[in-house]
Amino acid sequence: MSNVFSIVHECAYICYMKRVYFSIICIAAFLFVKCKNQETNSLLLEKQKEVKSLVSSLLLYPDSAGLRVIIANKSDSIGDYKSALLQLDTLLQNDSTKYGLWATKANIFQDSGNIAEAKYYLYKAISIYPGNEALMSLSEMLANEKNDSCLLIAKRFNDQSNAYADYISALYFYNKNDLQKADSSAGKSILHNHDFVKPYLLKANILQHKNNTNEALQLMKEALLIEPKNIALLNETANIYTQYNRRDSAAIYFNQSLAIQPYQPKISEKLKLLK
Repeated sequence: MSNVFSIVHECAYICYMKRVYFSIICIAAFLFVKCKNQETNSLLLEKQKEVKSLVSSLLLYPDSAGLRVIIANKSDSIGDYKSALLQLDTLLQNDSTKYGLWATKANIFQDSGNIAEAKYYLYKAISIYPGNEALMSLSEMLANEKNDSCLLIAKRFNDQSNAYADYISALYFYNKNDLQKADSSAGKSILHNHDFVKPYLLKANILQHKNNTNEALQLMKEALLIEPKNIALLNETANIYTQYNRRDSAAIYFNQSLAIQPYQPKISEKLKLLK
């Protein structure tokens, strides 16, 4: 009888220790996420202070075009779109023939969620010079709107035309819900240029539609080996882990994304929901 009590006592102790270990792991995970959130808030404050310092420097160097571009880009990164556009408009008043300024202005409108204005300024940029950056942004927007003119614009890429054009085709067919054609074009794009990560992200989305979530996750990790600081890849990897209900892993990738670009309100909100 004593042996029976001993076994029962041992089993109870083992169950108790498992609960203790599980509690420790949960607390550690909570503290890790909390610490990372504090780091992200600190990074955002640092970037805001940096912008204020640069604006102060502008009083000493009001004619510095380079400084204004830096302030515009950094203001954009912290969500201060009004200040970013103010710097660009000042530069464009002096010289409206520069492709880069129009492309940057379009990018700021895109970041702010104003796609109509972004497209308008992308067309202005392309009318000056058909640079790949503007062509890519515009063709992606049109593809997301299921506008087949994106396929014509994609043919104007200056280099890596096959990889870029196939990606735009894939994005267009994906939005048209033709997953077979989208998958085929995304695969071709990757074959043309293994280092071009946009089709990896698109192909991962297609795999998730086919309930191949594990394959999608592996593809994201492969893409992150190419561009470990790509925000879109980090966020999508976190989204996939969220679907798996692997909250700790999702939080790690969201935090990595926010460490690169602290101002991402939607991602910050997703991170809060993981607690």
